[in-house]
Amino acid sequence: MYQKEHSREGAYWLSCADVNTSAVGAEQCVPGENRAHVALDTGFGPTPYEVGFLRPQRLLQDCCQRSPRDLGSMGFQSRENMYMKRSELEAALADGFILNLYSSYNTTHHDPRKYFEGLDSLNISHFEACNRTFSWTLSSEDLEGYVNWTGDFDGVTQAADGTYWLRCPDEYFWLAPACRHNVSSCIPTVTFGGELFLEMMHWSTAHGLPLALGSYIDPYIFFETMKNARTLFYWWEPENYRFDVDMVPLMLPVYNASEWSEGIRRTAQPPGYVGKLVSANLQDKAPQVHTLIERFAIDIQDLEELNEILAEARVSPNDPPGAKSSEIFRAACAWISSSESLWKTWIPTACDSGSGLADAGGDFLLARGDDAVGCSVCPSGRFSEPLLDSEGFTYRCSWCRPGTYQDVANQGSCKLCAVGRTAGTQGATVCSLCPLGTFSTQTASTACGSCGNGEGWTTKAGGNGNNLAVGAYSSLRPRP
Repeated sequence: MYQKEHSREGAYWLSCADVNTSAVGAEQCVPGENRAHVALDTGFGPTPYEVGFLRPQRLLQDCCQRSPRDLGSMGFQSRENMYMKRSELEAALADGFILNLYSSYNTTHHDPRKYFEGLDSLNISHFEACNRTFSWTLSSEDLEGYVNWTGDFDGVTQAADGTYWLRCPDEYFWLAPACRHNVSSCIPTVTFGGELFLEMMHWSTAHGLPLALGSYIDPYIFFETMKNARTLFYWWEPENYRFDVDMVPLMLPVYNASEWSEGIRRTAQPPGYVGKLVSANLQDKAPQVHTLIERFAIDIQDLEELNEILAEARVSPNDPPGAKSSEIFRAACAWISSSESLWKTWIPTACDSGSGLADAGGDFLLARGDDAVGCSVCPSGRFSEPLLDSEGFTYRCSWCRPGTYQDVANQGSCKLCAVGRTAGTQGATVCSLCPLGTFSTQTASTACGSCGNGEGWTTKAGGNGNNLAVGAYSSLRPRP
């Protein structure tokens, strides 16, 4: 299992023997057998699927002859937006003002700034500078597209080589056109790592929002500062950090797919795809695990409940691997106990040859149903029998029928009892010799025949009627 840091990095770990983080693009992949096989919660925000997933996978396939497989959605989507505290919203409502509606920020008709603090309330040393250190989140192409669609040439600078860069008067905050000439009227709007920065630029310019955009260097300083600061701020759903703040999103125009496809980002951001990646060789190495991951899906309500339990135990995404394991196990066990009806649908019941359907206690089942939670290897006395039902093809561990046996586990058939041996009941692991005075002349016998009235004789058990007069001897005399 790969602990996700970034969806593209996860793809490399599923495809490569190692990852060279100092390299660029597909060159990060060190060729060889991959050590990781599963990467959950792999998303790429609003980036189109072709760009966020298919294109990087083709690069990996070209360079390393293997790329991950996408097994579908985690069961929920991600969302990113600008948020405010509910206390600010309620203060504005008391004045008859709807603060979480984008049209309320048009300074021609309203004064939304009075419900927030100014830029001087923030420690500027905590913020990224608007220079080349910021270029990994905002490319020259991004800014060129912004200028082309908004006409805001004053919001960027163009270098001698033609590349575009952010224009920030104080080198730390980018000012929207609505407040660029009066900084005191700007509403501080903060993020970290440049998340949603380009979208917030588009929104502020398209709708006249008086925003001053800045990006924290350290996300955990951002988290702690935002608990008390009165600003607009970036946030996402589902969250995995306990913010302890009652917040509401800014309502923007409904997402317009055709505009976004052209690079016009004036409407709300589209929901983000969150998927499940597995290595190309997982199907061969562990088909049951492959099926489990393929079926795994959890809705956002269950996920938020789990995150709340973990947050109450003070489990943080920043904890090192292995930290607070007992708290994580307790939360997981509590969820498993209360969500059996969900996770049972994930359990693979398409068993492989040599195994069969089984319930939670390990008892074998002859058909799929609510009790089937997995597969177990068929033991001696049973064989793996093909089963085709409405859900598809699988196997069940059936008893060896009378007259047959199986002395080895993980088998797809039973063996016939040899001549002179029988199995009178199902589930035999060995066939018994016909006792003295009885015989069997056929394979797969379920019972031995009697020798009759004693006119024949035999000197051993397991008579087969070929070379000796088979039957219990009444007198020791030669066969006529």
